[in-house]
Amino acid sequence: MDSQGMPPMVEGAVVHIELYSEDVNLSEAFYTTLFGWTTKRWGDSSNYLLFMDSSGKLGGGFAPMDNQGAGGTIVYLYVSDIEAKLAEVDQHGGRTLESKTPIPGVGFYATIADPFGNHIGLFSNS
Repeated sequence: MDSQGMPPMVEGAVVHIELYSEDVNLSEAFYTTLFGWTTKRWGDSSNYLLFMDSSGKLGGGFAPMDNQGAGGTIVYLYVSDIEAKLAEVDQHGGRTLESKTPIPGVGFYATIADPFGNHIGLFSNS
């Protein structure tokens, strides 16, 4: 694990889960009470909370619903080269929803839709 609780990166590994919420504080109370998770605010943002499981391992984040619709959950998969993977997605019947975007001090992400409309996130350190 690195200093942020992230596991070693291997191609295709699940590295982050985003749970969308109308009220991230209510989500925080729900999951911390039921599952013993802990949370911390992401940067200066008061509307995005990272969550860690009961062992302290980073699991994902609670995001405001304005980023996604009700019931939305996005699983982020590690890829070594986001741009190459986006090209593959398009070749195999998926589509790019959000192109490579920086996460300051962390890496990059993109979002795709599989051929059935499921939204998946891609994450890379570079």
